[in-house]
Amino acid sequence: MNLRTNNPLNSERAVHYKLYKSGKIWIVMGLSVISFIGSTAFTTTFAHADNNVPNQTIVTAAKSKASIEDTDSLTTTSQSSDQASLTASSSNSATTASVQAATMDSTANSNNRPTSQVSTTAVNDSTSQSTSQVAASAVSKNQANIQIASNATAVSSAKPATRVRAMATSPVAMQTKPTAYKIQSKQIIRNQYQWQGNNLYYYGNDGQPITGLRHYSNNKLEYYGTDHVQYRNRYASQGDQLYYFGSNGDAVTGLRHYGNNKLEYYGTDHVQYRNRYASQGDQLYYFGSNGDAVTGLRHYGNNKLEYYGTDHVQYRNRYASQGNNKLEYYGTDHVQYRNRYASQGDQLYYFGSNGDAVTGLRHYGNNKLEYYGTDHVQYRNRYASQGDQLYYFGSNGDAVTGLRHYGNNKLEYYGTDHVQYRNRYASQGNQLYYFGSNGDAVTGLRHYGNNKLEYYGADHVQYRNRYYQEGNKFYYFGGNGDAITGLRHYGNNKLEYYGTDHVQYRNSYANVGNTRYYFGSNGDAVSTNRPQTEADIIGSMRVAQKAQQIVTVVQDGESTATLKLWQKQGDTWRNILISSSRIGNGGIGNSHEGSSTTPKGVYHLSFAFGKGATAQTAGMSYRQIKPTSYWIEDQNDRQYNTWQDRSWANNKNEHLIDYTKAAPHNQYELAVVMDNQGQNNGSGFFIHVKNQWPTEGCVSISLSDMRTLVSHLGTKAYVVDVQNQAQLKNY
Repeated sequence: MNLRTNNPLNSERAVHYKLYKSGKIWIVMGLSVISFIGSTAFTTTFAHADNNVPNQTIVTAAKSKASIEDTDSLTTTSQSSDQASLTASSSNSATTASVQAATMDSTANSNNRPTSQVSTTAVNDSTSQSTSQVAASAVSKNQANIQIASNATAVSSAKPATRVRAMATSPVAMQTKPTAYKIQSKQIIRNQYQWQGNNLYYYGNDGQPITGLRHYSNNKLEYYGTDHVQYRNRYASQGDQLYYFGSNGDAVTGLRHYGNNKLEYYGTDHVQYRNRYASQGDQLYYFGSNGDAVTGLRHYGNNKLEYYGTDHVQYRNRYASQGNNKLEYYGTDHVQYRNRYASQGDQLYYFGSNGDAVTGLRHYGNNKLEYYGTDHVQYRNRYASQGDQLYYFGSNGDAVTGLRHYGNNKLEYYGTDHVQYRNRYASQGNQLYYFGSNGDAVTGLRHYGNNKLEYYGADHVQYRNRYYQEGNKFYYFGGNGDAITGLRHYGNNKLEYYGTDHVQYRNSYANVGNTRYYFGSNGDAVSTNRPQTEADIIGSMRVAQKAQQIVTVVQDGESTATLKLWQKQGDTWRNILISSSRIGNGGIGNSHEGSSTTPKGVYHLSFAFGKGATAQTAGMSYRQIKPTSYWIEDQNDRQYNTWQDRSWANNKNEHLIDYTKAAPHNQYELAVVMDNQGQNNGSGFFIHVKNQWPTEGCVSISLSDMRTLVSHLGTKAYVVDVQNQAQLKNY
């Protein structure tokens, strides 16, 4: 419309148009002021929505130009009709605000976890719709979407979402409840790892999880499957190339042991070796078509052969055996060795006529013998056995013969057949040796046969025609090496005597036929036909060699005997005491538990005991009887035939204090133990005070004689119980 005219009507219209336009401008300015006030109120409300959140998101609503209707688009009909249209639009529709907030990632998450998301959702208040009038023009859906451009402060992971309230920009709407919003943030992951449960993913530059091989860092490689999950502890192939990814997801390089002694190899490019060699230090491996390191023989090339051990390492400069433990050798000229030796380091082999390395014994030369073990190596400085025969092979590999000294003065012998001597004699020149069951030459006394005796010195040589002394015993070994018995004439009309135990007589008599001899302290016979005294008999007893006191008990009646105490003085024996005694009701003989027989034989007198607190002895120990003292005679008791102190014991055992009363029940007022431990011939045998009755197997004498007896007894006292005088010689 051309408003520039002189027509009065047009001039009037122009004036009205200016007034209309200026009025609309004022309306727009008013709405802008209201919007500013509403924005300020919205900001204040949001800022105080959550005082506990350290980093709050402040959102400022900016009115879009699209929300303001261009005044030029209005018709010139009337301002009232525009307002009516606006009112109708406000009453029939709810104002919707869509708020989008950009989320700033405040800190890098080392685990690449998704960042917090903040969302605000517009809430429509139905109450305010029914009461509020919105002073704005009706707009389209796109015009109603108000873009909120503001900086969003990063929110703590403890507060994943912050609720805010926004106020409408309309003056009428400001009287209603604030609208609630939820601000949502979504982080785009780029060039980072991301865990999902036990699965690891990698997001590329485009923000998408990758698949396939990924090279990174210093020659490192990893693989992601079609499901985008990283491979760990598994194989992956690319074309004809195979990779293995370890527990950290990286492709392995070098040797990899797996399964039952299996081995594979991966190069610096991470690809598995197949049909090719690989070296580690000075060790060489070959990996077959399946990638496993080979073992055993490998044929290759133009009739070439190599060998790999059970450790997969190639053999170099050493033997290898195949088949039934067979071995052969080829020289530098490739010719097989036959009937000749070959050495490898300090090991020696011999290859027979068929080219195989020998095992076991090998006879050669002039009665020479060598031995090769199951590994074909020759034995040196060691034993070898064949059945029950033992051989020893020296430093040159030959089996030894003759004497072999070893260890700490040990000696063994090998015959001309190279077999070790055991339980047999061997002579070297005029020296004789005996080798025991372990093959060692014996030393010292050796009993054999029917009471025969021989002796071998510290040099293992048998004694012949010479003496040997052991303690206070003297032996003489004759020309055959045996210890002699009986009379021996030697020197210038000298004579000595050896008993049936081969021990030389000294200070004692010996009867040979009808002739009686006496041998002095040097073993020589000093006189003949001298009457033998009882002291001579005591001195000639075997027990006299270890005793200082000997008590003889010789039976002279059914339950009676004569007891004599003999004391050693120098080289002679002196009688100290003679006493009439009572013995067991069964006399002296072979006793057993409950037999009432005094045991025949020689017994050590171990200790004295009695009623009194002390007793005079010549060194023998003494015990006082107490109410708790028992002699255990119950054969089922593990302390059988011993003195025990107990609070109680059954009636099979002897309560010692019961025999310390007035006579005739004072047998144990003083007593001495005859120690028969381990002889299985009864228990509780003593020499004690007698009464008018036979004993249950003990020997009893008067109290005064008991005191005399005990006063002379020391630690080397013995009793000999015999049925007659002649039996004393047996002990």
